[in-house]
This record gives sequence, structure tokens and C-alpha cells, in this order.
Amino acid sequence: MSLLVAGLQAAHGSRPTLFDIDLSVPDHALACVVGPSGCGKTTLLRVIAGFHTAAAGRVELNGRVLDQPPGVRVPAERRSIGYIPQDGALFPHLSVAANIGFGLPRADRAAAVARLLELIDLVGLADRHPHQLSGGQQQRVALARALAPEPDLLLLDEPFTALDAGLRARVRTDVVDLLRSTGTAAVLVTHDPAEALAIADQVTIMASGRIVQTASPAELHARPVSSAAARALGDTNLIAGLYRSRSVSTALGELLLDRPVLADAATCGAPTGQVTVVVRPRQVVLCGGDEPGAVAALVRRQEFRGEDHRLELMVDGVPDPLVCHSPSRVALDSTVHVRVAGAVHPLIEPVVPSAATI
Repeated sequence: MSLLVAGLQAAHGSRPTLFDIDLSVPDHALACVVGPSGCGKTTLLRVIAGFHTAAAGRVELNGRVLDQPPGVRVPAERRSIGYIPQDGALFPHLSVAANIGFGLPRADRAAAVARLLELIDLVGLADRHPHQLSGGQQQRVALARALAPEPDLLLLDEPFTALDAGLRARVRTDVVDLLRSTGTAAVLVTHDPAEALAIADQVTIMASGRIVQTASPAELHARPVSSAAARALGDTNLIAGLYRSRSVSTALGELLLDRPVLADAATCGAPTGQVTVVVRPRQVVLCGGDEPGAVAALVRRQEFRGEDHRLELMVDGVPDPLVCHSPSRVALDSTVHVRVAGAVHPLIEPVVPSAATI
């Protein structure tokens, strides 16, 4: 295991920021940490990097303890960890080559810089300065500089935020390819769940200074453990109902569960047999009114997204708008029919009774 964080706590002054964080990142893996602004993502990276003091817990890298208050705290420069902040933090007065080679032993500098310039495909730009580069090129230089000392771990704090959408996708691909080619374990912080699902081997969802869930992208998307985990990955529909072994009765009809809810209702925190299920927008399919499972819905909002239309529908017995996607435009305030396709996932958190429960 490359990185191990156990029971980590941290604070800003007297205000607690991280609460009992447990996280592990395997060798050569790319892990993403997702969460809203202020949830503690950057503080977590800064503690791991050695820029922020841990209040309690333990941080290990390749079996070496870096933090274990009160007695152990390895200085940042001795941790073998690379760190890339949001703006890349290149030295504006230094050339590309000098930025990459900064801090390397003089004897090894020329060879290392030449190798990394080739790796980031900027061989002809070695003498340029940061202001003469595009945003994507600056990010590649920042990555090369972080990789130059051959760190055991690389930390990236929302490195693509300042880039426009098209450039962001290209640079993200370049960075991921570069990390894969070097085999460097990395932790990338992002507020974009689609980005995390697209590039990561492992995704961690954070909220209010705590880890909500850590899993592979596929596992996280298919089987979130709570409403917070489900919502962290984008649009989702949380529907309440009564479970019946392998199905749940809801305002959208009788829905098949992707796993059984055990006979002991307390397993789902639902002593009265209530359960909340996750229905992803792609599972809500427009259909004819005479199809099995069809439910009437009123179109209240429509957003054209280029490839499809995002619809918000009102359904009797469902308090929140039901989100789905349509390949074609649908008239506002019109009535359509929808059905739920495929099995739905039950949450294991306590259920708050609502008028939608039937």
C-alpha cells in the first residue's frame, strides 16, 4: 500500500476541519477525492504533503510514518511527495527547463530535464517562460517539475480548474497518461464527479470533513451507501417506498432491487419497512402511457445539453422533481409517461418518513 491515512484529524485554529479520516491508496493507483468546496479536500492534501499539521491520527507512505502526533512529524521536504496546487505555481522568471530542474542536483539536472521535456512533449519549448505558454502547457510543466525528483506520491489540488472545457479534457488525458507511464501513485482533488469517475482507479467522497465512501468508480456509481454519496456523483433521484424482499413499492411503481434487503429492517435503519432507493436519471425512460409500469409526469423544466435534454418532471407522490434525459425536446407543462428501467439500489442509511412513502 503506497499511502495509508488512519484516524486523521486536523483543524484550522480552533475550528476542526478533518474528522477521523481513513484512506488508503495502492501502489501505482490514481485516486480522486471529490466533494464540495469547504469539505476538507485541500486540507487533507496539505496534511499529507506536510504543509499543515495533523492534530491526531497517522499518515504513512510505503510503510514509513510521516505524521503521528504528538511525537512524529516529518518535514515536507523529506517526505518524497510532489504537490501541484491549483495554479501550478511555476516560477515566472525561470524558463521551462529551469522550472523543471529547480531543486535537482546539478549533476543530474540536464538529463532529467531532457527526459521530462520529451515525456510532456515540450522539447522545443525549453527556453520559453511560463507567460509564453498556453494554460495546458503550463500544467504539463508543473507536472514535470513535480515528477522530476521521482516522488513516491504525487498530490494534485484541482489542477484543471482554470482551464476551459475543451482544453481541460485534453490536458486531463495528457496528465493521466503521463502518470500511468511513470507508475507514480497520485491523489487528485476535484469538485467534478464526472472527472473523477472518468480517470480514477479509486474515488473518495468527502463531506463536512469526513469520508462518506471510498470505492472504485463503478462500485460507487452503482452502489452508493448514502444519499450524500449518491448526490455527490451528480443528478440522482432518491425515491422512498416500502420494501418487499426483492422489490420496493414506490410512487413510480414496483421497482426491482439490485440486492435484497435483509429481513431485519434495522439493516436499512428503517424499523417500519421504509427504504429509499437510488434511481439514476438514465433509468427514467420516456414511454407510452399503455406500457407496463408507465407513470404520468408533468414537464416542469427542460435544459438542452447538446447531446440530449435534461428534464425535471413532477410525479404525484414524489416530493422532489424527477430528473431524466430525453434525446428530443419535450414541451414544457406537457404530460408525459415514464417508467423505471432496470434494478434500483437501496440505501443503508436511516430513512426519514415522507409523504412519498406508500
